[in-house]
Amino acid sequence: MLILVLQKMMKMCNFTDLIFYQCLFYIDFYLSQNMTEDMSEKKILYYLFGYLLCSTKLKETDIYEPN
Repeated sequence: MLILVLQKMMKMCNFTDLIFYQCLFYIDFYLSQNMTEDMSEKKILYYLFGYLLCSTKLKETDIYEPN
């Protein structure tokens, strides 16, 4: 389910594969250490979206800086 949601967000925003795999790495690392039985689907999706934003920010190449 997470990969399908991530793919939909990637297609909507037209991000590169590098961002996809970076986000997948972050979410996998987090969930492999902090996954619990009572963690809701909504909370997991929030983490996925947060890691997607972090990945895009870390891998952006055309940063705009005002004068």
